[in-house]
Amino acid sequence: MSAGLKEKLSPFIDGFYNMAEILPLIIAMCVCSQFSMKACLITAVIACIAYPLFGVKPSYGGFLIAFSAAAVYGTGTAFTGILLCSVILFAVSFLDYSKLKNALYSPAVAGLMLGFAIYMIVMQTTVYFGIGATGGTAVEMFKSYRSLGFHANWRGVLYGTIVLVLMIVYRRKFRNFSKKLSAPFWCVVFSIILNLLLIPSADNTPISEISNYSLMPGLIFAESFADIDIIGVIITGASLCFCILYRFSRYENAPGKADKFGAASVMLISSVCGALPSVPCERKAKSKKDTTVIIITSVLLSTAILMLLCPFIERLPLPSASVILIIGMWQQIEWKFFKETFKSGVISISAFLIIFAVTLLLNPNIAVIISAFFCAAYKLKNRKVIKE
Repeated sequence: MSAGLKEKLSPFIDGFYNMAEILPLIIAMCVCSQFSMKACLITAVIACIAYPLFGVKPSYGGFLIAFSAAAVYGTGTAFTGILLCSVILFAVSFLDYSKLKNALYSPAVAGLMLGFAIYMIVMQTTVYFGIGATGGTAVEMFKSYRSLGFHANWRGVLYGTIVLVLMIVYRRKFRNFSKKLSAPFWCVVFSIILNLLLIPSADNTPISEISNYSLMPGLIFAESFADIDIIGVIITGASLCFCILYRFSRYENAPGKADKFGAASVMLISSVCGALPSVPCERKAKSKKDTTVIIITSVLLSTAILMLLCPFIERLPLPSASVILIIGMWQQIEWKFFKETFKSGVISISAFLIIFAVTLLLNPNIAVIISAFFCAAYKLKNRKVIKE
């Protein structure tokens, strides 16, 4: 391929990469939660536009907060919480986010990360092994596991275990290539192909699959603001807001006004349209021309795949999707926070254990809010020390 042709095709290729990074993960999130495939399509379209423009897209942490809110309070409360989050983000967008880096309290962050990872395992194990347990919290799931007993669907476990190996090995052995085509992309593609080869007919499948879904026009926003729990809305909105501020704190350079308003606007649109929340990830296209082509290409590809390749997408084994979420959540852990925690003494370890316990015993969203208070107290303490 000549250099000129390669340069012309580059934005289209980047558009494919943009879709490949976003769509498989969103599919896994929606099929392993209370959110529909319509929400999957809407989320994919929003993310394909927002990621090149503002560097925001769905993440494991943001999904877990929305998933937990929907499981405990209902999907209507979850979407209303996303709306509240957007309002808060607009309200605080005039603040200087550069000071957020110094406000991170390692024990709180470490406890939250470990709690999120364990919570994801607890909630998705039922899908991985085909147990059929139900519950909105980790405690409820443990009770359900105990009452149902362990009776795994070993064919489904086989698919999930293959994905588990792919998720771990691919990222380590093909580190550079994985930045272009992520592990979830290959996991989804491989799982569908393998399932089609081993079980050609969906009528005779012994494992859980996505099954038939429809993306035809209908009541897309019907569940967005129905059966609202006010307390749940406040908890969900606040926890999502703190999650986004944390992601902004990880930026190498302080986010500008466009980043702040972009994140708030995407959250507002997501809540109204019934889409999963998107959080900052600090990635943007190089030029406006490239951005336009990338957006159009990725949106068209995502829509075409979900609509035209529906018979193939429906054959995705749910155990594969659940393992993508489990391993992906673990890969988000930043272990440096754990090193700092266990070097800091008893008080720090106690704070770590409190956040971890709240995540599993109560609710991840409540744990996020408590960890935010810990970070605020830590920031205030440091300010007093500096003044003295």
